[in-house]
Amino acid sequence: MIQLKNINVTFKQKNKKFHAVSDVSLNIKDGEIFGIMGASGAGKSTLIRTINLLQKPTSGEIIINDKNITIYRGESLRRLRHNIGMIFQNFNLAESKTVFDNIAFPLKIAGKSKVEINKRVRELLDLVGLASKSKEYPSKLSGGQKQRVGIARALGNNAKMLLCDEPTSALDIETTASILNILREINEKFKITIIIITHQLEVVKAICNRVAVMNQGRIVEEGLVYNVFTNPKNEYTKKLLKHSSKFELPELLLKSIKGPIIKIKYMGETATEPILSNLSIKFNVTFNILHGKIEYIGDLPFGILYLNIKADKDIFTKVIQYLKDNTYSVEVINHATT
Repeated sequence: MIQLKNINVTFKQKNKKFHAVSDVSLNIKDGEIFGIMGASGAGKSTLIRTINLLQKPTSGEIIINDKNITIYRGESLRRLRHNIGMIFQNFNLAESKTVFDNIAFPLKIAGKSKVEINKRVRELLDLVGLASKSKEYPSKLSGGQKQRVGIARALGNNAKMLLCDEPTSALDIETTASILNILREINEKFKITIIIITHQLEVVKAICNRVAVMNQGRIVEEGLVYNVFTNPKNEYTKKLLKHSSKFELPELLLKSIKGPIIKIKYMGETATEPILSNLSIKFNVTFNILHGKIEYIGDLPFGILYLNIKADKDIFTKVIQYLKDNTYSVEVINHATT
C-alpha cells in the first residue's frame, strides 16, 4: 500500500511561492495500475517524483508498507529506490551505451556480480522482446524499442513498483498499444504496482484500474476508471472528458433538428442490448439516429446515442419511460414540439 498524506510541493519563483502540488492525499493498492491524469502543468510529474523522493515534498508524508519514507536518507533511501523503477517520457537512455549496458547500469550500481548481471539482463531482454538488440545503441532503435529498454532497465533490481512519467506521449498509436500491453503483462505476471501519469486519456482507459484527476496541483476527482469516465462529478473532469470523448452533437446540428432530441446513455450490459429494435417494434415508431458511439473502458461497454423520434405526445411519453426503464439515463435536450 502506498499512501500519500497531505503532500505539498512548493517552489520559490522570483520571491513568490508556486504551489506545484497542494494538499494531495491518495491511497494506492498493492498490485494495481493507478492513473493520474490532467493537463500539462497540473502537477502530475512533480507528484509522482515525490514517491521515490526525487522531489522532496515541502510537507506531508509518504507511507510505503507502513513506513514513512519521507525521513529516509543515505543508504535507506538507496535501498528504497532499488525497489522502485521509473520510466520516462523521453526514455533517458545513455546514448554511448549499448542496450545491454543501459539495462545493466542499475544492476552495477546495486553491486551485482557479472554473472548475476548477465543472467538478469538476458531475462529482461526476453521479457520486453529485445533479445536480438542487446548490442545495438539507442540511436539505432525506434521510439517503442527505446521505451522497452527503459522498462527493462526499470525492472532490473526486481522492482516492486513502477513509476511511469508520460511513458507513451512520444509514441504513435500502434506503439503506444504495444507498450501498454507490456506494462499490463508485467503487472499481471509479477503483481507489480504501476503508477502512470499521463495527459492521454486513452491510456488511462486502456490500462488503469483506478484514476485520480489533477488540476492546478490538486486532486479534484478519484475513483474507478469506469465510474470517472462514464459519470464524472467534478466540473473540470467533465470538461476534460468532453474534449476527448467526442460524444456531443455539434451546436449547428442541434439547432437544425425539428422535434425533440433524446440523449441516451448506456452503461454495462445495456450498451449491447437491442433496445432500439425492441422500441420500434413495441411502439411502432420511427427514429433517426443523429449520433452514436460505444466504447470499452477496461472490459465494460459505455455508449451515448442521440435520437430524433417522431411520435404523438402520448406515444412519445411512453417511449421516454421505456428508455428510462432500460438504459442508464435519458435526457430530452430539445423540447420543441413533435
